[in-house]
Amino acid sequence: MDCPKCGKKGLVRCLHSEDDLFQCVYCDYSHDLTKAKDADGGTGTVFLAIASALLIALLLLG
Repeated sequence: MDCPKCGKKGLVRCLHSEDDLFQCVYCDYSHDLTKAKDADGGTGTVFLAIASALLIALLLLG
């Protein structure tokens, strides 16, 4: 995978970590995807819930 910091194909997953930690072997860039998963989901989850409720209502009324 391409590193967002240096642009080289050196982004690898650290197997010794319990988290989803990716680190670049060239420039020492690292990113923890478990933090991104925890932060993400607020707006998307609400939108999915509303869309699902509307679809169920349409199926029951139609």
